[in-house]
Amino acid sequence: MKYCFRHGTIFLPLISIPALLVIILAVPSISIGDDNEESQPLLNELEKVFTALNANIKHVAILDLQPFNYDRSRYILVGWGISEDRSFNGDSNDELFGVFVVNSELTQIEEILDIIPTPRWLDYELLIERVTGDSVIVIGCGLTYDDVPIRRAYIWEPYE
Repeated sequence: MKYCFRHGTIFLPLISIPALLVIILAVPSISIGDDNEESQPLLNELEKVFTALNANIKHVAILDLQPFNYDRSRYILVGWGISEDRSFNGDSNDELFGVFVVNSELTQIEEILDIIPTPRWLDYELLIERVTGDSVIVIGCGLTYDDVPIRRAYIWEPYE
């Protein structure tokens, strides 16, 4: 089980080593307009989804990634997008989180489970708590004060 809440010196979520390596090596954060469009297809997919909802989104990143390897290999991904200047102008939709189903090659978003405007500007964490054969559970909280907690469950059909 993952916890997004900070206690004492523990401030990073517990994620699997393979997922961490994929995040660090394969899909680093980019700014829209970077020249690595062909080498970063998943980040480009995130950018398309977020900018379709809000044209102010200029930076995207992958926050969490978990495999689901039954029958057909796929991943659950938590993505993040924010406006270029990263300053709050009264619209929580200028910082978005998304929960997605991604193909096994980490190149395409197959399904959007949810898009969530930030509950706390530049001070929120959203993580995957659990992935099962019929549901995905994500948890979130404010980083500074452990406030505005959320826990959302999504029904999904991984075998379709």
